[in-house]
Amino acid sequence: IEDNPPIQKSNPLYKSNLEALPRIEKERLLYGNWFARQENSTYFNRATMPELSYAPSPADIVKLVRASDMAATLPNDNNRSPDYFASVKMAKLRNGEYVILDVKRTRITFGQWEAHILQNAVQDGSKCEIVLPMDPNAQAKANATQMAHKFCQMGFPTKLRRSSLGKLEAFQPFAASAELGCISIVKGCCHDLWNKIECNNEFFYKELEAFNGQRRSGESGHDDMVDSCSLAYSYLASKIQLGNSFLHGIKATDLSN
Repeated sequence: IEDNPPIQKSNPLYKSNLEALPRIEKERLLYGNWFARQENSTYFNRATMPELSYAPSPADIVKLVRASDMAATLPNDNNRSPDYFASVKMAKLRNGEYVILDVKRTRITFGQWEAHILQNAVQDGSKCEIVLPMDPNAQAKANATQMAHKFCQMGFPTKLRRSSLGKLEAFQPFAASAELGCISIVKGCCHDLWNKIECNNEFFYKELEAFNGQRRSGESGHDDMVDSCSLAYSYLASKIQLGNSFLHGIKATDLSN
């Protein structure tokens, strides 16, 4: 409203009418905060994400990445539902849209990380870049750097990315694009290796639809695929020059190695 003086001049009550709206409508219409949601609501709805019967042609893909969210704890008496090691393979198309091509999650120990990532890399091919989150911990950073260097030497381009954002803020650009119908997913591309679920996207949808930015315990409270989607999307979208408001969350991400 402050950027549109003619409206205020022609209708002096316009701003006060907006200020009188319920909180969510006021956030959106007065302040331009289109991420505003009712408390405890979620940010993703599967109905806005088209399912494709087939993966797009390689000729239509301009960039390809598999982003991972790493975890190393197996179920135990103290933690019966630890985080998953999850990865999302995503493509950016020539028309500016995005496609999720493959999703995997499992539970493995630190010593199994390298073999698991390498297995995915071999299946994806050398044109698919690998993106791993960089932990601020010095030792973890050193381990990730060493692993990434090894993959690069084997012919698989690997990058480390560190985000200064919270989980919700990092997820919002992906969620906003999904809400606009700009992100699609290949039917049956999701695999839960730990629970032996193959070619079924249901568990993927459930996690994204349940995510509201608040950490919850139990099997329904995980956000590992959420984080993988956020990382894959931010990496692919960071090359696009768009308005500051649309890519605010992406530009706030530290994309240095």
